Amino acid sequence: MRYFAVQETTGVVWLRQPLDRETKSEMQVEFSVSDSQGVVKDTVNIQIGDVNDNSPTFHNQPYAVQIPEHFSNFNLSFSPFPIILLARPLLIPDMR
Repeated sequence: MRYFAVQETTGVVWLRQPLDRETKSEMQVEFSVSDSQGVVKDTVNIQIGDVNDNSPTFHNQPYAVQIPEHFSNFNLSFSPFPIILLARPLLIPDMR
């Protein structure tokens, strides 16, 4: 599959299609340049950066837990993500 293209007169290289780091994190691309003096070939290693293009998914929703008011030894080790229990509602100041 050809991911890159080169503009013949300027040598500008661009992507023909998007790259996906989850599919391939590194590529080796061989370039060749020629003029009246000859041809030069070389290989370039390209590291593909990651962007947050996949939204997180949660299974078995909703996550609901009821905690008795005076219960002090509650185990949340089943949780796949951190849980913070607050004694009172969290107030977030208006940042406008």
